[in-house]
Amino acid sequence: MGNLLRPLVPYLDFDPFVGPPSLKNPSTEYRYLRDLVAKLRREIDVAEDAPVEFEKLIGFFHRYQAVIIPTLWGRKAKHENALHLHLPDSRTTWIYLNLDVELHDFKFWMVHELAHVLTVDLIREDRIEEAENFADAFAGAFLFPEAVAEKAVGEYRRRRTDAGRLELLCDWAERHTISPNTVYRQVQNYAHAHGEAFAEIEEKTLHAAFTRFNQRFPSLAEALFDGEEPSADQFMRVAQEEFGTGFFKALARYVREKRPSPGGIASILSVNPMDARAYFDALLDIGSRGSETVPAQSEA
Repeated sequence: MGNLLRPLVPYLDFDPFVGPPSLKNPSTEYRYLRDLVAKLRREIDVAEDAPVEFEKLIGFFHRYQAVIIPTLWGRKAKHENALHLHLPDSRTTWIYLNLDVELHDFKFWMVHELAHVLTVDLIREDRIEEAENFADAFAGAFLFPEAVAEKAVGEYRRRRTDAGRLELLCDWAERHTISPNTVYRQVQNYAHAHGEAFAEIEEKTLHAAFTRFNQRFPSLAEALFDGEEPSADQFMRVAQEEFGTGFFKALARYVREKRPSPGGIASILSVNPMDARAYFDALLDIGSRGSETVPAQSEA
């Protein structure tokens, strides 16, 4: 897949001379993560106790020369909802994000992949487990940092039953558009880091409660397309608008100039042959009109 993406690099609007920065010595230690996320939140002008909006995250991806590739891969297990590939020769990172995921989980996977962009040296050195552990820890700390965890842990301590604690976790999660599991882990981390007692909830109970929470909300794709299945050109237009990605623009230029087979599109997007043909035809149609932007169709 990386070899198939490589020919698209010349069509990206990235600086060809200066590459993205990376963290010097990434660590999962609590204080390191606390200070790092505080610095990064200041850079994107997000208050230490405020929810992080999608637009702010998307800006980070562009800053670090990461290409967002929205996909519709259906319901997947957790770690199959996001995929990143790094091309060392161009120092570009390509992030596939599955939109068929629960809304409150999606932001976590975005930040998880952002962490891989920040720690690309770990990938280059084949320190994969270390990279994954950092990405999980960073995502939680970034989305629910110490300033909010401190407030939440005080409220959590005053709840006397698991039902009351779960209600609190879900309330914080809904306010920040993140998973209640992220809230729970960060409240737990805060308590442990400060030597405070913490009333843990059994994993089975947590899982059942968080599953019920997610069932109350649509997937991101359902929210974007009003529960309907989009056409290929409609999907690309909405994906381009919502995520500010230049991927489909680059892919359209590549298809127009190089005329790859639909099979190549299937491999690049990791979709079935029928969907690949629909994408291919839509991309050719864009090229035939001499346009480098995805066409506006009916409202999503």
